[in-house]
Amino acid sequence: LRKTLYMASLAAIRNKKSLFREMYDRLRSNNKTAKQALGAVMRKMILVMRSILISGEPYRFSNESSKELPAAS
Repeated sequence: LRKTLYMASLAAIRNKKSLFREMYDRLRSNNKTAKQALGAVMRKMILVMRSILISGEPYRFSNESSKELPAAS
């Protein structure tokens, strides 16, 4: 699972329009190492996957849609 998340996070930060890329860049600008930032992206991916499973809603890619995800009950 860890290897899969690692490869997925690498692919996600290559996409310039990705929320994961924005998060990675923000962490890097806050003096986090590349591995620390990548680990945070991996954790964020897990949280997004969990939210998708709980809500049953498809993932939406825009910044505004991430605020609309329902809270876990």
